[in-house]
Amino acid sequence: DYPEGHRLSRAHLLRQTFTDQDLLDVFAKVDLEDLPLRFGDGDPIKGLSTVRDWSNTLSLGEQQRLAFGRLLVNRPRLVILDEATSALDMVSEAKMYGLLKEMGRKYLLNGDSGASSGGLTRAGLTYVSVGHRPS
Repeated sequence: DYPEGHRLSRAHLLRQTFTDQDLLDVFAKVDLEDLPLRFGDGDPIKGLSTVRDWSNTLSLGEQQRLAFGRLLVNRPRLVILDEATSALDMVSEAKMYGLLKEMGRKYLLNGDSGASSGGLTRAGLTYVSVGHRPS
């Protein structure tokens, strides 16, 4: 078990091909591109391995965006979200859910699929979101 914050809590272990640049790209997608720089003393790669008690370091909105980043890394098939964007403004909320929708539409190369599908399979994502905002 790895401590919170260690390379995105080692969430990327499920996707062994993730590079440091891939992780930095995920941070940018969820509007946290400054986070690895902030905690890596100016070195974003060093910042990816920073271990901290993030619940006392990041704002709730940053924690929520980081959680969406973990979803992008792990690409689960099913997600249940409870007040996942309660600390985000409406624009950020729309962006985070847009990332989930985009993830659900992505196609992945699959070497085991038959020629009839052209080697592509649907990534797919089902999510249930509970919130108290009209959005």
